[in-house]
Amino acid sequence: MYARLNDIVTNLKGLGEVYPPQEVVRKVLRSLPNNWEAKKTTIEEFKDLNTFELEDLIGKLMTYEIEVQVDGGVEVVEKKKKDVAFKATTKRKTVMMRLAQWKVKASWRKVLQIFVSWLKRITTMMRRQ
Repeated sequence: MYARLNDIVTNLKGLGEVYPPQEVVRKVLRSLPNNWEAKKTTIEEFKDLNTFELEDLIGKLMTYEIEVQVDGGVEVVEKKKKDVAFKATTKRKTVMMRLAQWKVKASWRKVLQIFVSWLKRITTMMRRQ
């Protein structure tokens, strides 16, 4: 991270855009994600950002990252869990309409209707337990 940031700052200097070190430190702090908010606030409040060096900031951030990974405490950075939702259709009319769309023979349609109603009763009984 530091090498890439240093390359960007150096290339900007080559193009005539000079950023003072304090401005680079503020920009790095501003670019941190939300789960680093506690560390970011601590640095901003307890360090004088006008005299704070970029190397010190990178060192503190790397130390914090290692602590989070090793301890598993201090506001653990967690992977986002993806939830899956299914649309439930429990109305009898919906099931019957689908059976009618399948173009099933009338005798098989009746068997399927009986099976579906039996399956609903079993699932209802299992939910109650």
